Amino acid sequence: MPGLGAKTRQELQRRLREWRDRLGEHEATPTSAAARAAARTEVDAAAQAGATADGGEPELAAFATVGLDAVAARLLPVPHPTGRNRNEGEAIRLLLRLPDEAGNLPRLPSWAKQPAVAALVGVSPGRVAQFLMAQRKRWHADPVVRAVRLELIELLAESGRVMGAEELAAALLIRRGSAQDREELRRALATAAVRAAVEIDPLTEEARFAARRHGDRLLFALQPGRAEPQDTPAAPALLDYADALGGVADALSRQEVLPSPATVLRELAAVDPRTGRTGIALDERRMVQLAAVASKSAAASPRLEIYPRDLDPVRALRLAQAGVVPAPVGDAEPTGLSGKQIADKVQARFPELPPLPPHPKLDRLLADAGFDLVYRSGRYYARRSSLSSARLEPSRRHSTVSTVTAWTAESPELAASLRAEQQLTAAAEEGGFRVLTIRVDRYDLATRELTTRFAGRPVSVADRFVSELRTLVQSRPKPTWQTVLTADRADPNSRDALKLAEFTGRAWQSLRPALLALPDRRVPVLLVDAAPLVRYRGMHLLEELAEAARAGAGPVWLLCPMEDPTELPRLDDAVVPVPPYERVVLPDAWVSNAHRGRPEQAG
Repeated sequence: MPGLGAKTRQELQRRLREWRDRLGEHEATPTSAAARAAARTEVDAAAQAGATADGGEPELAAFATVGLDAVAARLLPVPHPTGRNRNEGEAIRLLLRLPDEAGNLPRLPSWAKQPAVAALVGVSPGRVAQFLMAQRKRWHADPVVRAVRLELIELLAESGRVMGAEELAAALLIRRGSAQDREELRRALATAAVRAAVEIDPLTEEARFAARRHGDRLLFALQPGRAEPQDTPAAPALLDYADALGGVADALSRQEVLPSPATVLRELAAVDPRTGRTGIALDERRMVQLAAVASKSAAASPRLEIYPRDLDPVRALRLAQAGVVPAPVGDAEPTGLSGKQIADKVQARFPELPPLPPHPKLDRLLADAGFDLVYRSGRYYARRSSLSSARLEPSRRHSTVSTVTAWTAESPELAASLRAEQQLTAAAEEGGFRVLTIRVDRYDLATRELTTRFAGRPVSVADRFVSELRTLVQSRPKPTWQTVLTADRADPNSRDALKLAEFTGRAWQSLRPALLALPDRRVPVLLVDAAPLVRYRGMHLLEELAEAARAGAGPVWLLCPMEDPTELPRLDDAVVPVPPYERVVLPDAWVSNAHRGRPEQAG
């Protein structure tokens, strides 16, 4: 059924599978006689519904309701009783990558080349070309295939006039639908319909499609029609522009730090207009999508991020905060997370990544991503943070007062304090990113200790953000600063709040170069008053800073005030996902220097 939302479609597919299992039925593939008969019935009904009052031929639009199962069934030649066209039927099935009678898809790319098909069928490539030429003529005579071609023209016109083959197939699948319940089979039917429609294009009065192939990637652009304005961009210019965007996307995906949406948009918008951008109008979302489609190895997230299609699963879990277990409400028992819920979080953020493995392999990935979870009864639950989970590293700086160690300390408080000191000393020397948690009422004291004893350079994120926002507001007549303050108190879904979000996004973008320039290999950068990163959607900058620190730019420490410092680190109620070795708990005893005021112990 065409036009359904994703959730509704998935639910219907699930129910359809259940009914088929109960009835012992199997999906009808396009190669079966039952599929051909059903296709005839569906097409005849569409033709009858679209027939003109005087009994004339129906318009092609009448066949837009024909589902992809029927379209695919009509693409294959009807088997001859004697079997004399067996090679032709098999060659066309493989070229279109349609399933066999058992429902198995060919082990070929979605737009198979003739030599590869010829090798499988056992004929020459020239013979396959002859088969295809004959089928092109048959498809061109079929109003169902011609209707698909018109639909592809509409889809291209609606999407900036240039799309990838997979994009066209996905859009056609949404419009026309399929009765198949396996997603790979549904996509295969849609791709076959797209290929057949493209194959007949040269036989029409006005060919409209131009294609460009890079390996298995195939891009299509729309040629200007006779009735279109003269300044309509030519198809070669569109393909050049798509290629240029794809090159930028590949470069962005190879960066050590996942680029923020602002960075992605800035880099893509800077593509040289001499590639033919004149007259090409793409909105930001479409520009990012096209860049990913035209790339070799990049993908686009719904947040307009560009990421590698082989993104490390540990990094994906961390960026998606997939292992953050929701806190129970009141006295309710913790509900934990299922493996599917964790996978869904990653899939929502990074749709192009392969599925995550199930338990127990998922456990290791979650631990490596910094989520301290325990697997119990099919679900993941947060393990109570404890000081013993912190990494015990030998101090590289000798204490100036005490030789007491975390192992010989007289009390747990002193041991925890010594452990924190050792971790900070190692972090200052080794560099990298650390999240320091401290009790709220010890926040200022901890800042002073870190500044004086570890030469930490405090940077108030709030001060810098507000200053940048003020500068932005003052640079234009509207809005006023008072308007901004009012919008800050408005309902999150109100127009004022949405406008404020635009301004804060620009402020972060302007502030980004200065923040990324902060790391210094000589001294730790101490980020304080960092809650605006969460409240005003700047966490992507923290991610970039953390990645830069891990890559050797210099130590970066984030100080998080908390009611209970032993819990997962949070900023303004949002978890900061880091692995255990990047977390340092600062107990009260460390702030009061208990570990430095002890007398030396005898051996």
